[in-house]
Amino acid sequence: MKKRGRKADICLFAAAALLSGTCGAGIVDDAISAEAAVELSSRKVFYGYALNREPIWIPQASVTLFDTLTAGVIAYCDMTDWGSQKRRGPSGYGDRSWRYQEIDPYVSLRHTFSPSNLAWLPMSVALSACYQYEYDPPFPNGDTNPDSHYVKCGIGLPDLWLEPALNAEFDIDRDHGIYLNLDVGHSFPLAGSDESPALALRADVSQGWGDANRNDAYTGVNRTGLMDTMIRLTIEWTPCPWLRIAPYAAYYEYLFDPHLRDGARCIGYGAGRKTESWNFIGGVRIAVSF
Repeated sequence: MKKRGRKADICLFAAAALLSGTCGAGIVDDAISAEAAVELSSRKVFYGYALNREPIWIPQASVTLFDTLTAGVIAYCDMTDWGSQKRRGPSGYGDRSWRYQEIDPYVSLRHTFSPSNLAWLPMSVALSACYQYEYDPPFPNGDTNPDSHYVKCGIGLPDLWLEPALNAEFDIDRDHGIYLNLDVGHSFPLAGSDESPALALRADVSQGWGDANRNDAYTGVNRTGLMDTMIRLTIEWTPCPWLRIAPYAAYYEYLFDPHLRDGARCIGYGAGRKTESWNFIGGVRIAVSF
């Protein structure tokens, strides 16, 4: 893959600006909605282990048509020099303090089919499909940091109390791996109406699974097995219809497969010492909708 230059970076940021710019100018009726958000997190965690064990910030913007088609972008930005070769050695991806170290534009489709639409359905079924591109800046020595493409899909049962959702992800370019994640959760209203609470407590538990390609790429262990277990609590505060503030805390661990747990200890940067496979993170997401 050819190395990207400054012009490519500018084009990516221009695309993000266009997406967020439509928030104020393109809303003509309820067929179009938009969201701009920023998330602060104590560390960057993917698939249960920390890619950055110091604070990051994550700006996000999206536009949705007819509550079905969404185009958006997510940027992961370091707040420290964690990635510098001074701290990480030759494997460091560079000092990205207050700059992006990954940009993920995406396009997704989602729709919920309910018994009112399809009489033969016993309950509502939510389906989704997504294409995501991952852009990573070049390494400090000029070598290309390979980008990748992802195809994702999901199915959920939102009418059930535990709202189970199964999501699948396929990495097209980098590791050609498959990752599955099963999530169950429930929101408990704390203030306001049950249908639209002003304050709610959300509890989620999820379990990830990876094929041999995915586990080899992310833990260095070439075997199929259960990956990360996550337990997460979120306070969802909606002081007005267009603003949502959601502080959260989450715990990650490789509970079920000792081989993958050992791999996560060797590759990931866990809580405390580098030999830990578990991670505990906290953060807050602030979103404005239009």
